[in-house]
Amino acid sequence: MDNLTPVPEATEVAKYRPSKSEYLRRYHISIKFLDRGVMVTVGCKEIAFESVEAFMKSFNTYMDNPGSAQEGWEKFFHEQEQVK
Repeated sequence: MDNLTPVPEATEVAKYRPSKSEYLRRYHISIKFLDRGVMVTVGCKEIAFESVEAFMKSFNTYMDNPGSAQEGWEKFFHEQEQVK
């Protein structure tokens, strides 16, 4: 009985995070360039940009870290639904 080894403490299980390509496949994105600005459809939501430059800035941010961007969108849309 003196040869018992202590049981290691339970460690927190790491939360699963999809890969960048998994995040990019998560939503269908449609981009429509207009006379003035850009209309982007993400899933069932539409986002209007006043200029191509504003769209490109947001798009580049999204492509750098799509997971963070999607989490922000989902939080925003969830908050909007709570207000209704």
